[in-house]
Amino acid sequence: MIPLLEKITSIGSHDQLSYSERKRIQLLNQVALMTVGGIFLKFINEVFLSDFIGSSIALSTSCLLGMTFFFQYLRKYELARWYFTLQGLAISLLLVLLFGRNFGGEFILFAFFLMINIFFEKTIEKVIILSIAIVGYTLIQFYFVFGGEVLLKNNLSESTYYYIFIFSAIAILIMSVMFIKENQAIKEDSMKLLESLKEKHEELRRNQVEMSVQNNKLETANIELEKFAYVASHDLKTPLRNVNSFLNLLDRRLPKDAKPELREYIEIASSNAQHMYNLIQDILEYSRINNGGRVEFKETNLYDLMKRVIFNLQDTINSKGVKIHIQKLPSIVCNESQMILLFQNLISNGIKYNESVEPTIKISSEIKGDDVIIRVSDNGIGIDQQYFEKVFEMFSRLHTQGEYSGSGIGLAICKKIVVHNGGELSLKSQENKGTTFVIRLPKENPLAMETDTLQNKVA
Repeated sequence: MIPLLEKITSIGSHDQLSYSERKRIQLLNQVALMTVGGIFLKFINEVFLSDFIGSSIALSTSCLLGMTFFFQYLRKYELARWYFTLQGLAISLLLVLLFGRNFGGEFILFAFFLMINIFFEKTIEKVIILSIAIVGYTLIQFYFVFGGEVLLKNNLSESTYYYIFIFSAIAILIMSVMFIKENQAIKEDSMKLLESLKEKHEELRRNQVEMSVQNNKLETANIELEKFAYVASHDLKTPLRNVNSFLNLLDRRLPKDAKPELREYIEIASSNAQHMYNLIQDILEYSRINNGGRVEFKETNLYDLMKRVIFNLQDTINSKGVKIHIQKLPSIVCNESQMILLFQNLISNGIKYNESVEPTIKISSEIKGDDVIIRVSDNGIGIDQQYFEKVFEMFSRLHTQGEYSGSGIGLAICKKIVVHNGGELSLKSQENKGTTFVIRLPKENPLAMETDTLQNKVA
């Protein structure tokens, strides 16, 4: 029997609801079950007494209030509360009208007043229901005061008045106990939840401290690594330059009748030395980006900057007959030297990886909110979609050195520059249909603001 009652009182409740909401649903089910059960017992009593009117009223009332379980089952919780409350009020007022002021409907109304305070949190809802009850009860009293007669006079069994009084008193008592009990349970659970939150907060604080320490160590390690890469690459350039110089000197001093393979070997060694030199130069450029955060941000006109980039690449552009189309570009706050390196790399890529009869580079922009979107498009060989992420990795090459020369660091440098300037770099491409690099940069660089703030504090 107990499991059945638990199932009935849990109708409509589920784990996704809050604790207080689940308790309120269970409480409404308990009140509805108690009310429907009590009225049904009255129906049985009236049947035994052969009171047709009393049994009809009891049965219809029980069925009407029992509809609450159906709404709860459909998870129409607000509808269930309003339905049960308004239906109960309407039935109570109707019974007073049917059987007179001595019926004892006031006790039922008081029970519903108590229930309103339990099930409705919003003041406006309480005011609406209480107003309906007060206005309805007042109108019925006026009806009797001005000579109105009961509609079903002398049609109640003698036990009905006592039953209504006892049932209402028991209902009020049970709801009061249930309300106090539920409030106590909620209070205890709230205290437990508060203690749990305090523990979680303390644990989170400790984790944040540990994370801050680890981040500081990681930042220090990154700075040291960047410095090491800078120093190592800078120091390696001198011996490589010497190796290349001596190879050229050796090539010039070889006798005219020297074996052809000797000159071939010197050429291969010189080519590899030059490739190594270029590779070290790219690593040096990569390590210079965000070198401890000591870079200068200022407002830069990208259109004027692009003219300088084109001037720097003029020999390559002329040799391959490349057509460059540049739309009007806005001004943004950025690091100027890094932006020049960024666009030089992207345009050089668009020229290098291009087998078209008429190589073309298009540079356009648009403003979206606080950001500037810049697109650098070419009609080159394109990139397969599976390599979209890989091309931005260090030393990542999709072609052999014999096919296309390069160190495999260019796009990694581009990615780092864009990120360091507070933006994002992505690409769209199809094989043999060209590539478009999409650069999103803020018009007002937040990193520049942080640098200014830091400099002001130091000053």
